[in-house]
Amino acid sequence: MKKLVYTILLSSILFSSGLRFSVDGLGVHQLHIDSNLLEKNVDYGMSLGYELDLFQSEKNELEFGLGLEFQIPREINNTESDFGFSSIYIKTNTNADKTYYFLNLGLILFQTSNDEYRNLFIGENSGRFKTFKYDLGVGHKFKKGTIELKYVNNSYTLKSESSNDDLYSIFSIYDEYVSLTFMYDIFN
Repeated sequence: MKKLVYTILLSSILFSSGLRFSVDGLGVHQLHIDSNLLEKNVDYGMSLGYELDLFQSEKNELEFGLGLEFQIPREINNTESDFGFSSIYIKTNTNADKTYYFLNLGLILFQTSNDEYRNLFIGENSGRFKTFKYDLGVGHKFKKGTIELKYVNNSYTLKSESSNDDLYSIFSIYDEYVSLTFMYDIFN
């Protein structure tokens, strides 16, 4: 753990970086099992993150970096279940001077308190899975921070084999919402 903290501090000094706090808006949580669809609304949530800028073009037209984000588990309306996504992503910004557009692409880890979900992922029939995240949005930089408005799409799919070799089960979770993010630049 100490190595991780030292790495974050050192990279913060060498590169532009920032701590992120996001307010995740009301969203839609979809669960697909084979051809069955369950769609539920979700409550507001919060995410905490960290971004590191690795490259910026000379004219501030393009910027690349890495990001980490942890979504504090959100409740699914009318249930006692919650869920959240943790992600690592590559970030790209265009017109990175003041107002900019961005695309984040990454991998996610799904977490839940729902035993049925958990059994699908780690039960005896669990199999291959795909995770994917993308965010699209617009942001504006200030002297010591940034504000962003983004559309978020998280997708987690598991393809599992059943006891009958001919049958496969597809289990997918999709989470879509709009998020308002505040970022504080640590050393700028």
